[in-house]
This record gives sequence, C-alpha cells and structure tokens, in this order.
Amino acid sequence: MGGIEMTNRLAAAVLGLALLITAGDAHAGKKAGGGGRPAKQAKAPKPPRPQKQAKPRGKPENRNNFQREHPRRTQVLKREDRQNNHVNKDLTGKKLTYQQGSKIKAEEQGIRRQEQAEAKANGGRITKAEQKQLNREETKVGREINRDERKDAAKIKPEDRKAFEENHPRRTEVLKREDKQVKQVDHALTDKKLTYQQGSKIRTEERGIRRQEQAEAKANGGYITKDQQKQLNKEENKVEGEIKRDERKDAGQ
Repeated sequence: MGGIEMTNRLAAAVLGLALLITAGDAHAGKKAGGGGRPAKQAKAPKPPRPQKQAKPRGKPENRNNFQREHPRRTQVLKREDRQNNHVNKDLTGKKLTYQQGSKIKAEEQGIRRQEQAEAKANGGRITKAEQKQLNREETKVGREINRDERKDAAKIKPEDRKAFEENHPRRTEVLKREDKQVKQVDHALTDKKLTYQQGSKIRTEERGIRRQEQAEAKANGGYITKDQQKQLNKEENKVEGEIKRDERKDAGQ
C-alpha cells in the first residue's frame, strides 16, 4: 500500500507541475497578445494632400499670341466684354433695371456661345462672314442698351427734370449735347454712314465724357463749374468733328 500511495503522490505532483507550466504559458500569451485579442495593425500613413494649384492666369505672351492668331475672335470678344462692363456700370448707376440688365446679359452670353461653337467647328477660328454676323448681333444689343437707358431716363417726372434743368443749367447743356451726339451715331450706323469700328470708338469717347462730367459734379456737390463746362464742350466738339470726318470718309469710298 505504501508504494501505491507514493506513486499516486508522485503522479499528482507531476500533474500539478504540468498545470502550472500550462498556466504560465497562457499568462505569457495574454501579455504578448493583449489579453487574447488580435494585435491592432498600425494605420498606414495618409498620403500627402496634393497642393492646390493656382488658377492659371493668362500670361501676356499667351494673350498676345491669341490676339495675333485670332484677330476676328479677339475683336468680337473684346466688344462683348465692353458691352457687359457697360451694363454692369448702368446697373450700378441705376440707369437700367434688373430685368433689363438680365435680358441683355443673357443675349451677350448667347452671342459668346455662338462664337465659341463656330470657332470650334472651324478649328479655332471664325470666318469673316461669321464675324460680320456676330457684330450685327452686338450692334443690336448695343442699341437695346441705349434705348433702355433713354427709356428709364424718360420715366423721370417732368417736374423733377425741370427742377434739375433749373438748378443745373451747365450739366443740362452738356448732357443734352452728349445724348444728341449718341443718337446721331445711332442713325449714322443704321444708315451705314459709319462703320462699326468708327461708331464703337465714338460711343466710347462719349461715355468717357459722361463719366468725367459725373465725377466732376460729384466732387463739386452736384454741379460743374464754368471752366469744367467749357472743357467738356471742347471734348464734345472734338467728337462731333470726328463724326463728320468719318461720315465724309465713308461717303468718299
């Protein structure tokens, strides 16, 4: 019996030792594996954000190349830009209503889309006939701008207009003369006594005189001096002489 008991004790000791070894291995595994959970994978580094490239601005040399290679397109697009700027100034100065300005801008956008489509169809260029047609449409829009400006000016109450003329006789004289010469240019264009280029140049000069008159009146509290009136009339005389010269030049051709 003593030998059997000794054997049983020895077997129990061996089993206990085996259990201790197994428990130790499990504990070590928990430490290494984070409590039995799978180890977290390290996050991959985020790729660097691409730097925003500045919008390319038209370099002078590129602009010059375009103007040199596409003179017809340049002329049409410059005219469209000029008339858009004219509308923006009229909206700011309340010479046009929102509806009038919106309609004219939509027409200008249509002309630009037409120009782009024709250029695309012709490999980047427009023909003389297409340029002529686009200029006809721009002339039509230009006349619409002038008509709308005069229409809104006519809405001024007679008593208000009379008060303005009584209080600002110098401004009234200069502005009436400017308006008269613009109408003269419109009629000359309709009768083909002036070319588009001649009419456009004269209109630009007339707008410059009007802006000058407005700036001087604003600086003086609403009126212009005798010297300023005299200078503005000199500039109007110069424009009037230019109209007559251009009409005679075209009549002689």
